[in-house]
Amino acid sequence: RVTLLVHRWPEEEPEGFNRLSYQGQTYWATKHKGFGLATWKSPDDKLVITVVTDKNKDGALEIAHAMRKEIDAQVRSNNVALLASTILQD
Repeated sequence: RVTLLVHRWPEEEPEGFNRLSYQGQTYWATKHKGFGLATWKSPDDKLVITVVTDKNKDGALEIAHAMRKEIDAQVRSNNVALLASTILQD
């Protein structure tokens, strides 16, 4: 199982994540409650893409890296747009 999230980049680096270099790319990754998370900045540095999977942190990095190549290429070619929205609850 893989979930892909797109959200705004926080003002500061995310807490609780390890900053890692994986095959020449920078990621922020962690494992939390049985899920591996791997995050990277979009090509325009405005948004963050996060992969959440039931694999460990290394498995999440592997999946994220494979997906990043395709997603970043599509964003750079203007074939897709990344959108982020916020849902506020009382």
